[in-house]
Amino acid sequence: MCYFPSEIVLPNGDSIFDPEHTDSHEDLIADAGLADKSTDAFARLEYPHTDIFDPATYTLKMDQTAPRWWTPELEARCLLRMRERISRMMVCDHRTILLGGCWMLTDGAVIGRVVGGRILAMRGNATITGVFGNATITDVSGNARIRDVYGNATIRDVYGSATITGVFGSATITNVSGNATIRDVFGNATITDVYGSATITNVSGNATI
Repeated sequence: MCYFPSEIVLPNGDSIFDPEHTDSHEDLIADAGLADKSTDAFARLEYPHTDIFDPATYTLKMDQTAPRWWTPELEARCLLRMRERISRMMVCDHRTILLGGCWMLTDGAVIGRVVGGRILAMRGNATITGVFGNATITDVSGNARIRDVYGNATIRDVYGSATITGVFGSATITNVSGNATIRDVFGNATITDVYGSATITNVSGNATI
């Protein structure tokens, strides 16, 4: 299984990387139309980390036998490039909208709307007002706040003192634990796997818990 972040690197050093849509090497290979799947055609790379929010903790792991063209210099360049990418995914300021993309929200992040895309983690006092489309949010903790979740949005792993208010349409929330709170669940929304002291209030319509 491939884990975030992962990429395919070609012999010329070019990178195939699409964290918004997939962490799968095989998906990246198929999408790029790479017919030659021999050991020397490309390198499958993963970047294990101890803290998703700290680029310095990301290391490089080769998920195959190293190609003949692989060098220590290229390895250092790939690791630096990935750490720079991770830094650009961090959000700690005010933004009107996040339209697609792959992000991590931490203290100070105040987002008006998330439309599609992927939020890998929310920590501290990060806040989102309005989650739309097929957006996916995972790992919501601390005092993070999410309000008004619509459409086919999916939120997974909500814990700590995180709060979600207003879940509509066909939105799905799974794995709620700790002191997390979910309020105002309507329509066909679904909430599953609720543990610990988590609280869910005001459920109406065809909502399922």
